[in-house]
Amino acid sequence: MKKYLKTIIILAAAVILVVGAIFALKLIKKPEDEPSDFVPSDAITVIKKTPAEIKKITVKNEKGTYTIAKTESGYLLNDDPTLPANNDYLLSAYNVLGNQSASKEVKSDLADLAGYGLAQPRTVTVETADGEIEYYVGDESPLGDGCYCYIKGENRILLLPSTPTFAVNFGKNDFISIDVVKNIYELPEKLTSLKIEGKDRESFEFIRKTDEVFGETGKFSRYSLVSPANADIDDEKVKEKLLGFFETFRPMVAAITNPAAPDFESTGLMNPASKITAVYDGKEYTFSLGGENLDGNRYLYISGTDVIYLAEPDSVKFFDVTSFDIISKTIYIRYLSSFDSISMTADGILKNFDISGEETSLVVKKDGAIVNTDNFAKMCQNALSVLAKGEEKKPENAKLLASLTFHSRAGTTDVLRYYEKDARHAYIELNGLSYYYGERASLDSFIEQLKSNYN
Repeated sequence: MKKYLKTIIILAAAVILVVGAIFALKLIKKPEDEPSDFVPSDAITVIKKTPAEIKKITVKNEKGTYTIAKTESGYLLNDDPTLPANNDYLLSAYNVLGNQSASKEVKSDLADLAGYGLAQPRTVTVETADGEIEYYVGDESPLGDGCYCYIKGENRILLLPSTPTFAVNFGKNDFISIDVVKNIYELPEKLTSLKIEGKDRESFEFIRKTDEVFGETGKFSRYSLVSPANADIDDEKVKEKLLGFFETFRPMVAAITNPAAPDFESTGLMNPASKITAVYDGKEYTFSLGGENLDGNRYLYISGTDVIYLAEPDSVKFFDVTSFDIISKTIYIRYLSSFDSISMTADGILKNFDISGEETSLVVKKDGAIVNTDNFAKMCQNALSVLAKGEEKKPENAKLLASLTFHSRAGTTDVLRYYEKDARHAYIELNGLSYYYGERASLDSFIEQLKSNYN
């Protein structure tokens, strides 16, 4: 028996799932360009201050402006103690920006700032008890041995060998990290369920499959949609369209601290436009998206906090994801070898098939007689290849076209039914729930195969 028999039933799903690009993991690592204690004897000091000598650091770049100040308990971003900034990142930036030495003088005047990327530079202002020190960071050198800079009040261009890249390129939002949000993407194995609901939008919920059921799907689909319909979830689509935004999400600013009921009402959070409820590592978290402020930014509230944040519209797109965005277009994905039997019905004809064996030794029988396993697998593939094309609830009086009942070796039963939508399309129903439809060409082939064979 050909080895591909084990996977024939998930062929259509595999094609769809594999071509999805894996969403890149963009972790903001702890910066690696912290200053060392060693400074060459011929180095030119740009700034050399200990954290105790610095009162505040301000950085201006194309992302805007951010400030870092040292406090008794750590470091403060933009003078706002409510912002969930990563203290390690702030500490690294504070140390790097306050301690820089140049390896050499590149030019003895400032006549050609544009040629060194210093006409519109990134600006670092370090405030100390003795006054301010300001320096400007430009382009990296062509040799890759540092970047150009000059110090306010000095008429020369220098080369910084230890480029403070992360610190001068970061914006305020790059320092912000809400651990539970980030971890939902980084450690998805701890996410057991996720539900999205809200005012004037479709609600849906998916759950994490057991390891046993996950294995039956060929490990293509870790999650199952349980509302508004039953369907297998496309893992790559979940990463790309939903979980990936958890990793990159950063609130802009704390809009209201210690909010009361009127605050939730005025920001649209009492009846949110969209709300995500995630059960992660045994705990439930809710993320509520409210209305817009005058600048078009959105109000956001995370359960367990005492702050209403503002977030840029692009950073909260995951609140608009629908179930159709993340389901596998092959609604039901399983190995043939995961079943004990399959019952098939079409046009009043019922046929039962028993399945035994594993992988290359798969055996299919009807009424005790062995049938051609390749042909049977192809027929099953046709039955499962009605790819979801759109959302539409099945009307109560829709005509039943075909039904397949799958009895798994784990003791579970799943029922897949198709109902007529029109001459070219069929409604798809899994375990009594229907919300999608697909083209019925492959279904019609399955029905003809079932009626003409195995008599």
